[in-house]
Amino acid sequence: MMVFGVVELIFLVIIFMVVMALATMKTRSINAKKQRAAEAAFPEGKPDFDSIRQRVERRFHRRYELAAHIVMYLVIVGGLWALRLPGMALALIAGAWGLVVLIHGLQILFAEMSDSAIEREIERERSRFYEADKPKRSQHLRLSDEGELLDVIEEEWEAEEKYKRG
Repeated sequence: MMVFGVVELIFLVIIFMVVMALATMKTRSINAKKQRAAEAAFPEGKPDFDSIRQRVERRFHRRYELAAHIVMYLVIVGGLWALRLPGMALALIAGAWGLVVLIHGLQILFAEMSDSAIEREIERERSRFYEADKPKRSQHLRLSDEGELLDVIEEEWEAEEKYKRG
């Protein structure tokens, strides 16, 4: 004897999914407000401890949400299977929700890839910017007898090195 009918179980699962979607949207809204507040506080884009922490927490939160989503999927589909839900209804629920979990995972994968690509490009631009400011050294420095730094021209340096090697 089944406690719930198929229609009631489908209705409960749909209500649960709607509640979870609303909770996720609210969390994202709160995170977006925090991000905008952090950007307004530092319009120059200077990295500070709080913005770095928020970025790390955002990554962690994404992964946590996916793990929670997978666990909820397994528990609820397992519970529906244990209640002996008819095969077609169980397959429909498990398939649809499984597709949603897959899309959620892909969304997180692409967000992680995007973050990594942005960080690599920032590092590339930073290194190119700072490399342009660094002077190229083709001359060597040497101390004179009085303790002054003297520039030694490359040809003189090489000739002296050859003389020392023999």
